[in-house]
Formats: sequence, structure tokens, C-alpha cells
Amino acid sequence: MESTKLKVVQNSEEALKAFEDLLFKKEQKEEKITNKSRNETPKEKSRQIIEKHSSLLLKDPLGKSHSSWHLCCPQHFNDAMDIKYIEKTQVKDKVVVDRWREWVQGTNFNFEEGSVLYDRDVSGYVTWGEKLSLIKFFVEVYKSTPVSIIEKIDPNNGKVVLVRDKGHIEFHIFEPTEDKKSCKVVEKIDINQDDFVRYAISGNY
Repeated sequence: MESTKLKVVQNSEEALKAFEDLLFKKEQKEEKITNKSRNETPKEKSRQIIEKHSSLLLKDPLGKSHSSWHLCCPQHFNDAMDIKYIEKTQVKDKVVVDRWREWVQGTNFNFEEGSVLYDRDVSGYVTWGEKLSLIKFFVEVYKSTPVSIIEKIDPNNGKVVLVRDKGHIEFHIFEPTEDKKSCKVVEKIDINQDDFVRYAISGNY
């Protein structure tokens, strides 16, 4: 079983465009499903359509995000970014004729409570003092709920449909004090998971 070649965007500008395109396609698929009745589109099929992955990755799954990102996202944030290494198959006449593994990008983002992201890569530094002397800021997630697929009543026809809930994140931005011996909270932000990924890439939400 062979792996396919990685398709990764090269910088924050490309990542932001790919991210917005990914969300736009999700919204289009969700709208199509909503416009059909529950009987026409089975619930599990609807879930598969909404959760479909892309082969274009927002970051290198085997390393950290590009240096142009607002926040550094190392490899251990792959799950939070919904970057997964999955098995794919090609079926012909109901028979599997090919099987391979591939890195894919989804939108089920889940930056969990306690997650800490710095403005640059600090993976090579052990002590807190070393990190404080290098960074300009970092963020810590205090509360969060993941992106999820939920049932919702369509107000137009009263039918139950599946929709993508964007989740929630409350995080604090910290900056080192002038003496670089401690840090202080400079801002508290409450947004959804999509906006947090947008913030991680570009600094805007």
C-alpha cells in the first residue's frame, strides 16, 4: 500500500485562500442537503457529504506550519486542524481494485482547552525562561467545543436536517513582561473554531 504525494500550501496567503475555499465548498454542500427532504437524503449519507475531506493540506502534517502563519502549529496539532492520514480505496464493479493511504484536510476543527500556541517555533527550547526570551506573544485556549454535525429543524419546512456547527473557543493572548521573567494577559477573545484557524493563519478573524 503506497502513500500519495503530499499537497501542501506554501505560505499563509495560500493557506488562507485554501481555508476559505474549503469552508465555502462545505457551505454549498450543506445548503444542497438542506434543500432536500430527510427522506431524500439519508442522515448518514448527509454526514458523509458534509464531512468530506480535501487532498490539499493547510500545513505540512509532518512538521510545523509555515513561518508566515500568525501562530506556529506543530505536528501535534494535526488532529486539532483535522489533518488525518487515512486509507482510501478504488472500487470497480463492487470490487476493491486499489488501496492506498493519503493525508487529507477536513474542517472538523478542535483546538481543545489547555492548548498553547506560540508566535514562533519554540520546540527546541526546554525551559520557560528560554521561550519567554524569544516570543512576542502566545495564546492559550481556556474553553472550547469542537466543530460538530448537529440536527436542526429547518424553519422553512419543519424537517430535520444535519448542519455543521462551528464550535466555540475562548482564548487569552499573553505577552512577556519587559523583563522577560513572566507574562501578562493583553486580550481575551471569544470566537468559533473556524475563526480560530483563520486567526492562526493570518492574525485576523
